[in-house]
Amino acid sequence: MGFFFKLAIAAVAVLSVVRAGEFIPPNDTKGVTKDGYIVVMKKGTSDRDFDTHRTWAAKIQSSTNKIRSGKQFSGPQNITFHIGSLMGYSGVFDLEVAKKIAESRDVLYVQPNHRLSHPYIQKRRPRDQDTGKPISRTLRQAPTPDSWAVQPFAPSWGLRRISHRQSGSKELIYQKSAGEGIMIYHFDTGVDISHPEFENRATWGFNSVDDKNYDNDGHGTHVAGTVIGKTLGIAKKAKLVAIRITGRITIIDNSTLPIDVNWKPSGDKDEDDFYIESSFFQALTWALQHARQHQTLEKAIMLIEVQGPKSRVLDQAISEMAGAGFFVVIPAGNVPDADASTFSPQGADGACLIGASASNDTAASWSSLGPKVDLYAPGVDIPSARAGGGTTFMSGTSFAAPHAAGVAACLMSAEKIAPLKVCDRLKELALPSIKNPPPNTTNKLLYNGSGA
Repeated sequence: MGFFFKLAIAAVAVLSVVRAGEFIPPNDTKGVTKDGYIVVMKKGTSDRDFDTHRTWAAKIQSSTNKIRSGKQFSGPQNITFHIGSLMGYSGVFDLEVAKKIAESRDVLYVQPNHRLSHPYIQKRRPRDQDTGKPISRTLRQAPTPDSWAVQPFAPSWGLRRISHRQSGSKELIYQKSAGEGIMIYHFDTGVDISHPEFENRATWGFNSVDDKNYDNDGHGTHVAGTVIGKTLGIAKKAKLVAIRITGRITIIDNSTLPIDVNWKPSGDKDEDDFYIESSFFQALTWALQHARQHQTLEKAIMLIEVQGPKSRVLDQAISEMAGAGFFVVIPAGNVPDADASTFSPQGADGACLIGASASNDTAASWSSLGPKVDLYAPGVDIPSARAGGGTTFMSGTSFAAPHAAGVAACLMSAEKIAPLKVCDRLKELALPSIKNPPPNTTNKLLYNGSGA
């Protein structure tokens, strides 16, 4: 009898362990929002149980507020998300309430709500003139297959480099399909969709910042230009949806890393420069719903210009998006000598991680490294579209990733590759051209397979 009693107790203990959620404390306080948490529900939680749980969480925080003096906590917020099997919400709780929520039978884990930034730390070059003038001259070149086209005197060294085995060429060779039928969901500062480079192929989608659909920084417009620009871009027939997740980005130099939130921007409040992780999930949820409604899944690319502290829920969300039918491209980040996988969503499974290379085929000194980096692409002194018109030069892994997105769009259009296989195809075509790559990091350089 005693044996069976002990066995029953052990079974209950095991069951309680299984049911108990996990509370994940912050690694440090620099990269998190104060008292902000993200609650992730267990797989299979019904909508009814989800609503019941949030009501319960609000009640226990309210009860705690009544018996405490000083600071009050708002409890669950209106930000909820449901991305594949990933369901959750954000809130502002005191520490003990957050731990109590983690013990709920419906909760998988509770983690800090991080602050995210763009992988963008290089100063703009002091050139803001329109250097991308249309070229009317023609160039003699070897005949190309019927499925390929030539853009003579391509205005960006990055375009020229990704279509040739050796550097020094003057033209871009690209598939004539040029990404036709492919939709790029671009998470950034927004896009100046009126820029002539986009030929009405860029539209506004979701804005988690405010009700102003514009790019008041220029980062997003520049990135979009490299992906779909008619002269400055690669996928010249693809379409792009602008998803605004942050406003102006303060330009900082190499002495300040994007994860260090102690630095203060000049002028506007620092919320313009960093954005809250939970708000990003709203944008992801919108993109998934939009792709389903417009039947673009399996023909969609997510270009996500995001970097933040390591986050289990963010990495999981990106993996869910990849599994849903998106090819996900992410910059490796600009933290020198740092393993890219120690940041999020750079460490997410299912994403294609892109480092930045210079025109001499070396890895940029500030490009994050490690085995998670899938390949390099041009990312130093890249000319592209400027918000308000014209062109400008920028550097960073933010500007390497759109080269990969553009080549991917062309491959998906021409070869009908499934999104989950696109990164492998890019690596298959890539050239072993990066000179003296960092330790445990690939030497592969993006190449579109033109044969030139």
